[in-house]
Amino acid sequence: MGTGTPGVSPWSTVPPPGPPSHRVRVLVAVAVGLGIVLLLAVVGWALADPGGFRSGDGCIDVTYPSSTGGALIHRCGDAARDVCLQAGTTAGRLAELTRRECLAAGLPSVASTPGPVVTSSGR
Repeated sequence: MGTGTPGVSPWSTVPPPGPPSHRVRVLVAVAVGLGIVLLLAVVGWALADPGGFRSGDGCIDVTYPSSTGGALIHRCGDAARDVCLQAGTTAGRLAELTRRECLAAGLPSVASTPGPVVTSSGR
């Protein structure tokens, strides 16, 4: 098969690498330092302002567990009102989370039931 000496690896004649040079050590140290600074900056930013939506001003934002992790419902205006009214008529964890956000947004989570109808009969 091969033309080399049987039983001798062709890589056995390659000398092992020497210690890294001063320049390589400095570059690795700078790269690691920048990585640490970047990581700390991202963690600090995430702690200071987690972002995302917040319920209020007629909008709801519901985060709930789903089969692929967390899911988000974001609705505003009439769509938010419809979701809130539906949450007021159902049971379960999602309905409970939705009602809480409806309350924060100032939207009703139960349909207002009309009072007795008063008509004037003219008598």
